[in-house]
Amino acid sequence: MARRISSGPRLANELKGRTLREAVNLGISITFCCDDCDRKAFWPWPYMKRERKFGPWMSKEIHELANKLRCAACQSRNFYLRPFRYEDQKPPPGAAPR
Repeated sequence: MARRISSGPRLANELKGRTLREAVNLGISITFCCDDCDRKAFWPWPYMKRERKFGPWMSKEIHELANKLRCAACQSRNFYLRPFRYEDQKPPPGAAPR
């Protein structure tokens, strides 16, 4: 099996150059999309605002936080951070498609 070369985290243009505090104050929630296992994680801005673990990162740019992250499922550093989109929500079981 060929070994994958880590490309590292990638950021959407809307998040580049922003601090975590700016994103939270603008009401931007962040979606974490793993390239290796297709896992998606969603961080709503109210959660980031009240959680103490994000406190030290609030004044730092998002790319600095991204360099410290790993996928919870596969421990990969190949992922994409972007603003949350409505399509990221999973429909409840038995819901009619839109």
